[in-house]
Amino acid sequence: MQLFGVLFAVTALVSWAIADFLIQRVTRKVGDVKTLFYISVFGLIVLFPFIAGELPALSHSPRDIFILSVTTALMLGASLFDFEALKEGKFAVIEPIYGMELPFTIALSLFFWHEKLSLAQSLLMLMVFAGMILAITKHRFQLHYHKRFFEKGVLFALVGSFGFGVVNFVTGVAAQTVSPLMTIWFISLGTTLLCGAHLFFHGQLRTVARDIRLHWRILAVQGIFDNGAWIAFCYAVLHLPISIATIISNSYIGLGVLLGIFLNHERVRRHQVLGIILIVVGVIVIGAITPEAG
Repeated sequence: MQLFGVLFAVTALVSWAIADFLIQRVTRKVGDVKTLFYISVFGLIVLFPFIAGELPALSHSPRDIFILSVTTALMLGASLFDFEALKEGKFAVIEPIYGMELPFTIALSLFFWHEKLSLAQSLLMLMVFAGMILAITKHRFQLHYHKRFFEKGVLFALVGSFGFGVVNFVTGVAAQTVSPLMTIWFISLGTTLLCGAHLFFHGQLRTVARDIRLHWRILAVQGIFDNGAWIAFCYAVLHLPISIATIISNSYIGLGVLLGIFLNHERVRRHQVLGIILIVVGVIVIGAITPEAG
């Protein structure tokens, strides 16, 4: 059982790295809201045949509808900050910041879901935080909170990482209490309606057909990997504690950094490289020891 959880978490790891890399490109072509709209529409259509049989039971469960609605609202807000960060910033710098999802998710899992974290994992978390400070700051000796010393997009990423720390937890809870596919489909439904309304009131719906015609390949691949990552994460939490599944899946930071450096040819300063290494090593080691700790 635990092996299946690890495999699903690793699938989420790879899928999230590729999805974020593609999302950065798509947001720069069509904007944040439209990018989220296309991902949601993809999930809404593709997953519907698999969850149609669950809809009657869901309609008679106010508790499940409430959980899914809260999850959807949090996902929408966190995603918009996430997409804005990816649009503005360097991929190799923005991706490591999402390691800050870990303490938020773990704290919620510890206090509200009664999960446990070992001393070794706690110490490795401190290592990740040290890496964060180095990775997100331009100047080595100016490590205080002033916006001119931050890379572009970092502040959006910080807010997004806090949001996704909460989203990881509530999505895990929803997957365990409702079902993985229904959780992702319901989120897709909510974000499609909300983003669609935004586009309608801003007169942008008429450009959707043009976007699909020009960018349908990258939009389709983006939809596959982003929705696939969340589905894999939801199945992972059926076999692993939410905190452990999050730790393993967030190792996508390392792969994301490599994509940014080698495919986007992004330049980072030496102390930022050190920070990225600390983050990647810390998260990977946590992922390596969590199956034994679970």
